[in-house]
Amino acid sequence: MKLYVSGTITLLFLISGIRGAFDGATDWSASRGRATSAISEGAASFWANPSGILSGGKWNSVAILKREWGLAELATGKTAVVLPTKWGTFAAGGSFTGDPALFTETIIGVAYARELGRFGIGGRINLAMAKSEEWSASTVIIGFGGFVPAGNILTFGAWADNITASKLDGNELPVKAAVGALLEPTDWVGLTADVYLEGDYPATLRFGQEISLARIFFIRSGVNFRPNCFHLGLGTRYRGFELSWAYIGHPELGGSTLLGLTYEGIE
Repeated sequence: MKLYVSGTITLLFLISGIRGAFDGATDWSASRGRATSAISEGAASFWANPSGILSGGKWNSVAILKREWGLAELATGKTAVVLPTKWGTFAAGGSFTGDPALFTETIIGVAYARELGRFGIGGRINLAMAKSEEWSASTVIIGFGGFVPAGNILTFGAWADNITASKLDGNELPVKAAVGALLEPTDWVGLTADVYLEGDYPATLRFGQEISLARIFFIRSGVNFRPNCFHLGLGTRYRGFELSWAYIGHPELGGSTLLGLTYEGIE
């Protein structure tokens, strides 16, 4: 049976009080409405952003509903809470995928991140559990990452996931990593670029952008090469709430949609 457990479906970890910094490739994807990374596996909200959970002194909570490539049995629900403290930023969350009568995947995790001057580092631990009528299995997935600013508008970041090469029921889960940059020439424009690696597949080059309109609306888009995918996201923000929608197009799998709701608390 094909395993859908993925190191990228994680509660992640690090970056920024600098409005989202380098954004990786996951469902976190622009938690505070700045640049989303290329064909992120999300782009709706900030589930598993490998760039970070640091939020500029504000706590965050999020809920996401994702329909994987139009398949009902791959519908995913996710939720997470991020809490900054004087000892660093903590986060916890979980996700559930599948149909209980056929196949389910459950992930729960905790994360920690800390800013050291202008730098940021963080890590997380997830427990991944898969179950079907015939079998069940579980494993632990560990990831880490960091960022460094280069001036006021440019930030570089990197992350690695499943660094211990964990296995699920004897099947190796892919090691994943990315290195990239965020450019924010203005408060309403963000541009991202990164190189993404997953297992034995060729490296993937990704580009993304977010444009904010009238401070309460935003448009996100991105492209991913090998495979040649694209994403488009739309959303609105008001008094701490962000409602966002995203569509991901894949040349072989078709389309995947996400709906996300984020709330950012006061300082």
